[in-house]
Amino acid sequence: GAASVAAKAAPPAPTALGALRSFRDRCARESRLRPFLLLMALYGVAMSLVEALLFLQMAREFGSSKRLMGAVTLVGTTTELPTFHRSDALVARFGHARLLRAAHGCMVLRLCALACVTPAAAPWALPLLQLLHGPCFALAWSAAVSFAADATPPRLRATSQSALSTAYYVLGAGVGSVLWSCAYEYLGARATYLSGAALVAAAAGALLPRLEGDAKGAEDAGEP
Repeated sequence: GAASVAAKAAPPAPTALGALRSFRDRCARESRLRPFLLLMALYGVAMSLVEALLFLQMAREFGSSKRLMGAVTLVGTTTELPTFHRSDALVARFGHARLLRAAHGCMVLRLCALACVTPAAAPWALPLLQLLHGPCFALAWSAAVSFAADATPPRLRATSQSALSTAYYVLGAGVGSVLWSCAYEYLGARATYLSGAALVAAAAGALLPRLEGDAKGAEDAGEP
């Protein structure tokens, strides 16, 4: 019947392997995707520094109470909300590259400031510095998700988001947690924070210029 004819005429559903091959080909054609994924992997490494080291330092060096640790967590989480809420408007107004540059600048400032915190200043300095968490994480992630979507055609957008999450959370955070833990044991907190700041600055200087102009999406490239 008509149903069987339509079923035979329908194209086969894309497989996961086929999607990965298509995404690999897309990376070869879209020159911004590879530096973008590398940038976000390195940013994941830097972000894991705060997550891996801050509370360890608070417990070991500052003797911070659980109440202060909870306050630091609460302030950091709360600062994400307004940025995520306004993310579409921010991307539309400033573009991906500018938002990523702002996030990297905030991260450098945050890590340099954390390197200067003393035990006496920790009770007020750490919650204050957590105000930078929103710009550091939510701004970068909003811009990154939007960039990944715009740089690929609709049929590959799920794959591009998976690649972004893998670069940031698996490669970046995974490598970073091991790297920074070792660095803290051998170098101490101050040198480790400053090393992270140098990494962020170097990644921004080398890779962000390659994202300038922002990808216009698959529509401009004539892809479905």
